[in-house]
Order: sequence, then structure tokens, then C-alpha cells
Amino acid sequence: MSLIIKKIKGLDPQTYNFYFLDANVWIASLKNNKYNNADLKEKYYIDFFDAIIQLNVLSQTLPKKKINAPKIVMTSMLLSEIINTYLRKIAMKLFFNDNKYHEFKKEYRDEIYSDYDKQLKHITTDILAFKDYLHFVDDDFSNIGFDNILCSLDKKNDFNDLYYYKLFKDKNIAIVTEDKDFCYEDIPIITDSEHLKRLII
Repeated sequence: MSLIIKKIKGLDPQTYNFYFLDANVWIASLKNNKYNNADLKEKYYIDFFDAIIQLNVLSQTLPKKKINAPKIVMTSMLLSEIINTYLRKIAMKLFFNDNKYHEFKKEYRDEIYSDYDKQLKHITTDILAFKDYLHFVDDDFSNIGFDNILCSLDKKNDFNDLYYYKLFKDKNIAIVTEDKDFCYEDIPIITDSEHLKRLII
């Protein structure tokens, strides 16, 4: 058993057939159209996301060319994370444009003068645009096991990270993340996290 960590910078996206891009990678790509306000860290992930899409487009337009067009893995839990994070941390923040605390449901979602409906339509339409490049994976909770997850939780294991690890570990799906806590053996991890890169042997 060993760590399989690869630097995202310079990695050929054709290396793996399937990539699970965590919610933060999706958010960076969806909110930063052509790098608007993207920081350097986000740009590596945005470039990688875009490269996967371009390979899929090329494979459809040039079918005779041998192109490995990897798919982006989507689960229901990830979809929920993307939409909820975008609406709470991006859309609501932009709407109020201040540093004050705002109650999501009362002040934003249920407020008739907010742009919640517009932003929800925006995020769902953007995600739907990638449908042809996605590979849908069931969350498989009954097989992973209720006890298995709960007994494995500790201060080092975020529930979602642990769940994704157990879901993907035997499926040769590479995880693309900046999350320094996603540090599991025998699963490919693609990252620009300084903490994770220091663990590369």
C-alpha cells in the first residue's frame, strides 16, 4: 500500500480514463469564466478541467484520431456539494457584497428580491452543459456500509473525503483536489497542494 500523488501541473489528462474533480475544482471552473478573479492555484485546476473537456470535444470531432477522452465522474453527493457551495459561498456572497453574516434561507433563498432563482438557473444550466463529458456513479451506500464509514471516522477523516475514497479506491478513478486532508493510499491523487506534493516519493 502506498500513496499515489501526482502534480497537476504538466500532467497529461489522458493519463487516466476517469477523474473525480472535487467540489472546489468544479466551483473554481464554474465561477471563473476565462480566469476572471482566479488565483494561480485555481488556474491549474481550471486548465486541467478545460483540457479534459477539450479532449472529449476533439474525440467527437476527429473520431479517426486515437484520443483518450477521459470522463469526469459525477455522484449525487458531489452534485449536491457543488450546487449548495456555489449558492452559499459564491452567489449569496456576491449578492450581498459585504462581510456580514447572512442567513441563507431567510435572507437569500426565500427573499423575493434576491437573485437566488437566477443563480440557481445559472449553476444548473452550466453543469448540464457538461453532461456529455460526465460518467455517473451511484453512491453505493449499501455496499460501502453504514458501520464501515462510521467506524472509520476520526479527526483525520472528513466524512465526504472518506466516503469518496471508499467509493473509488478499487475503480481506478483519479481524484483531483487541492484538499490537503485527502491523503489516502492506493488511489491516484492529482493536486497542487503543497502539503500533498511534499509526500511524493
